[in-house]
Parts: sequence; structure tokens; C-alpha cells
Amino acid sequence: MNHAGDIRPDMLVVLNDNEMSISENVGALNNHLAQLLSGKLYSSLREGGKKVFSGVPPIKELLKRTEEHIKGM
Repeated sequence: MNHAGDIRPDMLVVLNDNEMSISENVGALNNHLAQLLSGKLYSSLREGGKKVFSGVPPIKELLKRTEEHIKGM
């Protein structure tokens, strides 16, 4: 995976999150996800979503769980 991040081939990656990790997250994919989650676009979308969906509890809860899942990758 790290090498693929450097050579940028056309490839499909299937992520299986079984919430088990044997070591620290490292590499190109981890770096890319960290950049996305700390960027201005993500922050503004997150805050906008909170405002829009704050009055719709089922959707708000779904978005909260989705965000937690994404951060756990």
C-alpha cells in the first residue's frame, strides 16, 4: 500500500474495518486520511452539517456514528 501511494497506479482498494489493529497506523493512506480530516473543507462541512441536521435526531445520530467510523480508519 505504501508503494502504491508513491507510484499512483489505477487500483481499487477495499477496506475492511473489523476494529482490530496490531500496530500504529502508518503510510500514505493514513497520511491522506489525516490531511482530509484536518482540512478546512472537512471542518466547514462538519459544522454546516451540525447546523442543518441538529433538529433531525435520527440523521444527526447517523452522521455522528459515520464520523466516528471514519476517524477510526
